[in-house]
Amino acid sequence: MPRKLSPGEKISVLIPGIGAGSLGLEIGKALRRAGGYRLIGTDIAETAFGLYGKEGFDDTYLVRSSPPQQYAEQLLDIALRDKVDAVAPGAEAVHRILAEKREMFERLGILVMLNTREVIGTCADKSAVSAYLRECNIAVPDTRNVTSGRDVEGFASYPCVVKPDSMSGGSNLVFIAEDQQEAVFLVRYLRKRGYNSTLQQYINCLREFTVGVLSAPTGEVLGSVAMERLLDNKLSYKLRYGDRVISSGWSQGRIDNFPEVRAQAERIATALNSKWAMNIQGRLNEDGVFLPFDINPRHSGTTYLRALAGFNEPHLLLQHCFNHAHPPIDAPRSGYYLRGFDEKFVSDEDMKTHG
Repeated sequence: MPRKLSPGEKISVLIPGIGAGSLGLEIGKALRRAGGYRLIGTDIAETAFGLYGKEGFDDTYLVRSSPPQQYAEQLLDIALRDKVDAVAPGAEAVHRILAEKREMFERLGILVMLNTREVIGTCADKSAVSAYLRECNIAVPDTRNVTSGRDVEGFASYPCVVKPDSMSGGSNLVFIAEDQQEAVFLVRYLRKRGYNSTLQQYINCLREFTVGVLSAPTGEVLGSVAMERLLDNKLSYKLRYGDRVISSGWSQGRIDNFPEVRAQAERIATALNSKWAMNIQGRLNEDGVFLPFDINPRHSGTTYLRALAGFNEPHLLLQHCFNHAHPPIDAPRSGYYLRGFDEKFVSDEDMKTHG
């Protein structure tokens, strides 16, 4: 259990994975905006953007790239030395490691800011989670996990998205197949590169949303926030031709109430028994129903944009866990939330301090 804090005491949060564009930087910016936190950042790359300059971290450390056990031990050493209260994984690889090694931290009273092992395991298999939600009478796109070109036979929902399954990684290798012949080719292409594939019905509607659902460790839904993505900006899509678009991880767009979308996302989080942050991406079908195509049981790359809108997810959860506080969750500030790139100079001398 997290330790009890003294009145006015800052919560110390370790954020491993603070490279450019990382979830770690998003969480760090959100907590810095809220105030009342001591932030420690780490990364395995000496050129990681967050290691240098005034990114809001009180301390930063370069850690060695090493096997999961040794990597977790490095983080634990830093956490104990800096009297850390919570660890927020800021990269997908760190998320996977801490999901397996969380007991190392939690038995010492350090909160690991992750969903439960069960939820993470369920969401790792896209075909299985799709089948489960269908059993719960929640509409989902047709989805199938495949390991070879022969497994494509019988899949009839074209066009479809072909991508590595969640357990294979390689999220940048995402394609659209217009028919079975293209799907077989793409599955074989990914297999040759070491990935199993997921086929998923392409939802031919450009009203796409990313939705955050916040649930307490007890499972109670604390609130949700929805952004309708802009898909006409070069930063916002990774694949585009004709009327087909695959969005990128650089979400930007309009945050508003969107009650029907949020209600459906909350139904999904409740059905999956989420007990932390969950990010659900989906599109509206021809009947205006929100269909999820990607469910990640973690904080989102839009964490800071949501904080700007007044829905600061890591702050709300940490206050709930450490101070048993329930800050009021007001309707988000409606409007467009845009993003770009920041640049910085790092001298040779400064680089050597982390190298």
